[in-house]
Amino acid sequence: MRLVRLFILCSLAVLLFAGSAFAQVHTSLEIRGDVNKPRSWTVDDVKKQFAGEIQTVTKTGRDKKESTLTGIPLISLLRAADLKLEETPKHYDYSFFVIVQANDGYRGYFTIAELTLDVKDSPTLLVWEENGKPLADVEQPFRLFTRGTSRSMHGIMHITLVDGNKLAARLEQRRPVRAAVEGNKQAALSEQGKSDGAFAQDDEYLKSLIERFRFYNMSHGIFAPVYPALAKQLVEDYGKTKGIAVDLGGADGSLAFALAKISELTVYNVDINPGATRICNVLTDRHQLTGRVLAIEGDATNLPLRDNFADLVVSRNSMIFWPDMALGVREAYRILKPGGVAFMGVGSPRTLDKETLQKLSDRAKENGRKMAPIPKDLPKQLSVFGIKQVRIIEGPDGSWWVEMRKPANAK
Repeated sequence: MRLVRLFILCSLAVLLFAGSAFAQVHTSLEIRGDVNKPRSWTVDDVKKQFAGEIQTVTKTGRDKKESTLTGIPLISLLRAADLKLEETPKHYDYSFFVIVQANDGYRGYFTIAELTLDVKDSPTLLVWEENGKPLADVEQPFRLFTRGTSRSMHGIMHITLVDGNKLAARLEQRRPVRAAVEGNKQAALSEQGKSDGAFAQDDEYLKSLIERFRFYNMSHGIFAPVYPALAKQLVEDYGKTKGIAVDLGGADGSLAFALAKISELTVYNVDINPGATRICNVLTDRHQLTGRVLAIEGDATNLPLRDNFADLVVSRNSMIFWPDMALGVREAYRILKPGGVAFMGVGSPRTLDKETLQKLSDRAKENGRKMAPIPKDLPKQLSVFGIKQVRIIEGPDGSWWVEMRKPANAK
């Protein structure tokens, strides 16, 4: 039963990473999850990096006709992603799950153990060519083929790796009451007699996370009014109320929650700090925004998201910590859909009330803090890469924001 429960929860984990419409032709495969080297792979990328491991196999279809498939062992690609293991437990390969998602929503499940046969005899191949020709549009970018069968899984667009040991540990820590599991949170709360009692174990878990991520106290303290004001400004200025938004360096999800509550956006909250993403996951349940706010651990300069993914990209007070600001902004542009907009910067939105603005200003002066310098040369740096629609908006309090648009006809 425990293994079944893990498989079910792994399925739910994939939903956290689900993209938008499947109608378009996908050109890359995204590897993500519990790996040290998440990235997207095109067919050309795979051919180049794994040239010595390319195999050709013969498949016999249900109609008894034979065809020739070209690809590499799936395990080769997974090894390149470098599994994220804090330690190497015995038989870890039986508890590390590989969740494969196709562009029609179908999912397949493996363990690493099933894929780690000798590479030359590997039964599961990642295929990009049939009978010497590229796959049909509906099957791109890759097809998954298992030797000895006539069936295959086409249109592979996401592969998520999940450490089952970590997942099991998290389940043991949380254990919400039955009524909450069945989706009736209010009933669960009333059974306990107080609003937080039903989630006492969550409280302890959250408290332990906050000890390691102290910014939580600021985002829920003096900065708390900033996020609803910024969310309001974003919706008013850009009218992005449906589709996908991404908050880069979103910490514990304060802006993501504010955006989700006043729109129909699905918001991906990306932060490089694992403590921040775990806090965001806990708070998502409490805000009753499960499936609307999705926490992802990732680097703003190497995002684990596909091209043309988001309608809106936002970031507040994170850019100044990126090791390469221009690279991070280019990544934001890459994941924007044509017609999408990014709004990223430092400081307060213009919609913030004057009283709160003054409090923030006074606190900064008391602590001897100054606003980060304006990156005035950023538009010029980006223009070299063909990113033209960029402007810097300066606020009276020293705030500055980079507004960037992706043309509707961009490819």
